[in-house]
Amino acid sequence: MRRLKVVVDLDRCEAHGECTRIAPDLFRLDEELDLHWEENPPGDRSDDVRYAVEACPSEAISVDEV
Repeated sequence: MRRLKVVVDLDRCEAHGECTRIAPDLFRLDEELDLHWEENPPGDRSDDVRYAVEACPSEAISVDEV
């Protein structure tokens, strides 16, 4: 069974927060606007993860299947 691996390019992330609105349990901005994320989200969250990838205005999020 394939799993998702979320990859975030922190050099590209501009802390717009679109991912945190889509999946606040998987993506979180702290007080300094640093992004934290679930690297290996549950398989049943793949739609939310892919939506967050598409919604990121700086294209900082990608997902691989491992």
